[in-house]
Amino acid sequence: MSLLADLLSKIKQPQTKRDVPPNLINIVQGSAKKSANRRRIVLLACLFAVAILTGIFLVYFTRTLSERSAGDISITPRYQTPAAEKQRQGGEGNAPGHPEVSESAEPVQPSKSQEAVQSKQTAAPAVVTSKKQEREVHSAPAPERKVKDILPNLEQVIVKQEAPNTIRNESEIDAFLYSAGESEMKKDYQGALANYKKALELDRNNYIVMNSIAYIYLSLGLISESVNYSKKVLELNKDYVPALINIGIASAKSGDISAAEEYLDQALKLDPDNKNVLLNIAVLHELQMNYSRAFEYFSRLMKSGDVSGMLGLARVYEKQEKTEEALKLYKTAYADSSLDDKTRAEVRQRIIVLSNKAQ
Repeated sequence: MSLLADLLSKIKQPQTKRDVPPNLINIVQGSAKKSANRRRIVLLACLFAVAILTGIFLVYFTRTLSERSAGDISITPRYQTPAAEKQRQGGEGNAPGHPEVSESAEPVQPSKSQEAVQSKQTAAPAVVTSKKQEREVHSAPAPERKVKDILPNLEQVIVKQEAPNTIRNESEIDAFLYSAGESEMKKDYQGALANYKKALELDRNNYIVMNSIAYIYLSLGLISESVNYSKKVLELNKDYVPALINIGIASAKSGDISAAEEYLDQALKLDPDNKNVLLNIAVLHELQMNYSRAFEYFSRLMKSGDVSGMLGLARVYEKQEKTEEALKLYKTAYADSSLDDKTRAEVRQRIIVLSNKAQ
């Protein structure tokens, strides 16, 4: 027994471990972190709320100051009538540094309701019920009629009321011009002429409408009427190029070649790159068989990208019996997409004729 007791005493008895389980440590640490995060979120929310409240307070405070400041400021109108200005300054005239409004300055157009009120107020003092009252009105001293003096006279009111009529006339002119343009596109020259003349009756110095009438007369073959209207245009605007072109064409058709050259040369000086001027002056020289001058203007026209210049040069070459050069230009022009069907058919015919001639 003693031996057994000694052996048992030598054997170490296992001791109970008191370590904390690992899961419990993680749970405790996670809870601590969550608490810290909650405290941070609450702190940030408080700071954000304080910032918003501070901003609202600053805006309210600034607006209050602005309203108080605005209450002490008197606004002066940008424009005052002379009578109102004199009344404001106590009859001492304009203040230094403020020039008078010139008589040529354009007044602001009043509305219809304002004009009606002004006309009623202007006409009111003139209404009397007896001779005694009439004498009192006419003999009233000037200081008692200051309000009447500020208002416009009856004539001024009538003049201002003419503005809507001007607008109405402009709309009528536009309507006539639109109808004339539609008639012109349909080759209804008589209808176009009638509408252009109606527009001219409403605006007798409109030289653009006059030039349109000259063009219509020229299209109808009424040369003298066209020249008359073109001359009226040049009396109003001597440098109006379309009128110079029309009167140049009309002069050429009437046989006055020197006048035609003069008008077209003048137009060319005013607008050297005008394709219509170049074409007409080139054709004029072509008809006079002055082929060197015609070649010059047709070449300038062709360089500008106008197929009319190419066709003109082809005709000049053909008349000079330069068949190959003319045929080459005709073929190039035939491939141009800007040609209308009628001109394309004529060019095709010339190509066939010259091709047979070259064989």
